[in-house]
Amino acid sequence: MTAETLAKLFDVLIHYNPFPTIDLFGNGEKAARNNIAQLTAINQIFEWLGAGAKKKPSTQQIRKFENAMQRVGMKKPHEQVKTKWEQYAKNIVALRHFFELASKDDYYSDTYTKTSYRKQIEDQWTAFRERLPRLMELTPLFKKSQLMPSGEEVMYLAIPASDKKSIQDAIARGYRRV
Repeated sequence: MTAETLAKLFDVLIHYNPFPTIDLFGNGEKAARNNIAQLTAINQIFEWLGAGAKKKPSTQQIRKFENAMQRVGMKKPHEQVKTKWEQYAKNIVALRHFFELASKDDYYSDTYTKTSYRKQIEDQWTAFRERLPRLMELTPLFKKSQLMPSGEEVMYLAIPASDKKSIQDAIARGYRRV
């Protein structure tokens, strides 16, 4: 699968389905099914990219993941990416945010007992936390929080692991590895 195709898949999959506060205004069962399916699909893609259980992806697989994450959100992912690493950082944060939102879900119904739904979510969350770092090995993410009058501002950087000087500079400027 090409990086452009993976980008489109990730683009579709990282949209969280919120649960309605009252079932009259939406279908909680459908949202629960969709979120679990999306979490599972993302972890399956990670598996295809070589980051499965106790596996280490090849450099080529990691580069394909990086290329895909740089293209998520583009209307035409086959075109050249102008701000590669900024886009990569933004999309990694969006991917993590989706998993964090889903991991906080508490849903139960006739189909899902509270325990079975939580177990499925926790299994996917655990797999994600194991697999994503393997795919980010060559280009880790760094985060810096700053208090501003308007609130907290969070900035992210993606720096190739081989660029030791840039990593040291980022750490000196207050960035920490995520």
